[in-house]
Amino acid sequence: GADWLIHQPPSKEAIADEAALIDFFAHVIAGDQRPSAIQNAPAYLGVGLGRDGLLELRRRSPRFRLLKGEGPAVEIAEVVAALGRGFPVFNGRGGLELVDNLRAGCAGVIVAPDVVDLLAGVFEAMRMGRDAEAEELYRRALPAIVFVMQSIDTLITYGKRIAAWRIGLDVVHDRAPTLAPTAFGLAVSRRLADALGVLGALQLNRES
Repeated sequence: GADWLIHQPPSKEAIADEAALIDFFAHVIAGDQRPSAIQNAPAYLGVGLGRDGLLELRRRSPRFRLLKGEGPAVEIAEVVAALGRGFPVFNGRGGLELVDNLRAGCAGVIVAPDVVDLLAGVFEAMRMGRDAEAEELYRRALPAIVFVMQSIDTLITYGKRIAAWRIGLDVVHDRAPTLAPTAFGLAVSRRLADALGVLGALQLNRES
């Protein structure tokens, strides 16, 4: 029942170069009639498309209609400009630089749930033109974002625990292979979760 699909690249060992990755995505997208997106995270996954590669994929695949990027706001701004209006670009990176991502033209972010309530507040405040409120909410979320976004493994190990503790779950099950949590890492995660409070308790002012 999905309305659209988002595809991730294969491992970097399976892809020879950018041309091969374009071929891969074009082939996968052609296999389904629904609109498609790709996750483009070269800094985290070791494989991805540059701006020209994204434009070539768009030329070859009309059903490629949305991008989930994973990069600095400065780079995402160039991608947004190149892809043009009508092509939604979302960023990820746990919400890093969210305010500037929105200023760069991103449609939003696709993130893990550990700080999603604060990031939703940032998005809402920016949508209503309340930039100072957006900046304040972003500052509250930033220590947790920076902590978990050191790597994908750190995000999975500690971001999962911050999210779980914020919704009242004490037991977290890790799926191998995974980064083994340390006593210090758990202490940092618990402190951040406690500082953020119960997930979903944030009251947003939706009045213009």
